[in-house]
Amino acid sequence: MNGALADVLPALQADLLAFLRTLEEVQQDLRFDDVGAAQARLAQAGAPALARAAASLAATDAGPADAALLETLRLAVEHLVTADDVFRRTRDAASFGAAFIGARRHQCRALELLYRRRLTLPLLEPYFRLGGPPPDDGHGCGIRHVAADGGRCEYSVYVPEYYDSAQHWPLILCLHGGYGHGEEYLWTWLRAARSRGYLLLAPKSRGPTWSIMAPEVDVPGVLAALDDILASHAVDPARVFLTGLSDGGTFSYLLGLAEAMRFAALAPVAGVLPPSADTVLRAGAGRDLPLHVVHGVHDSIFPVATTRSTCALLERLGYDLAYTELPDWGHALTGHINETLLLPWFEARTAAR
Repeated sequence: MNGALADVLPALQADLLAFLRTLEEVQQDLRFDDVGAAQARLAQAGAPALARAAASLAATDAGPADAALLETLRLAVEHLVTADDVFRRTRDAASFGAAFIGARRHQCRALELLYRRRLTLPLLEPYFRLGGPPPDDGHGCGIRHVAADGGRCEYSVYVPEYYDSAQHWPLILCLHGGYGHGEEYLWTWLRAARSRGYLLLAPKSRGPTWSIMAPEVDVPGVLAALDDILASHAVDPARVFLTGLSDGGTFSYLLGLAEAMRFAALAPVAGVLPPSADTVLRAGAGRDLPLHVVHGVHDSIFPVATTRSTCALLERLGYDLAYTELPDWGHALTGHINETLLLPWFEARTAAR
């Protein structure tokens, strides 16, 4: 490794790790009615580390052997600088949603660049797992993005790098929120999947968000993507879990209850049970499917009172329901929720079989 790059790499990784963790924490704790607090926290706790990383890379050269790594690091930091700028620049709470989505897009592009180089970035690699020793994951697989084809929707898939087709693997089907993208929402689950041995399938809605009022638009494409993975990988059909955030949580109700035989459990997060589910509920569809509803008290997009009423209705109708209300959460990213709440719940469903 070129001496100049080798000299700066330890501090560079530490700064990137500090910024990534701060940005993630800010996004997960975000309240859309108080974005200024989140922006100030990122400016104070994260931005200085990112500035040091950018300055370090600007002053670093690399020989031919390290040129590709240096270029990857520079491109990743450019994306993170843009994400930081977009996130902190917008002061108007009413228009912050678009800024949040734009910042997240650049953040995820940086994450994928860094993830693909994780084996040469040992101080940064722990960001991509849940503690413990690193998985034996130098054997291919990983993240793949698949274009729409006929009736099948566009999707992103993660297959653990230590995947072995001789055994059957669990899979999490995770649905992005409104104006989001599967290749971005995948990252809220990747640490858990890589650490615990799950495949991830993150489809993209055909429009800007899921076809909640006309499920027949998006449901076939999502099921076709799922069938694609089931046909090409050794997935345990009894351990296919469904979850989604916001509009993805709302759509997960429709998909999960209507196609309950395909799933081992359903976990909508910060979504609402839409009126279009009425026919499904009247038929008692999915009544035996384990259902875990998660909602934040400070949700300013879908007020928690609606979800409380939904859960009361589902209980009266005899659904297998667990409800977790998060007293300090609003309507934001779900990485911590996925890792500490939903993943253990999914695994408990497996153990109870």
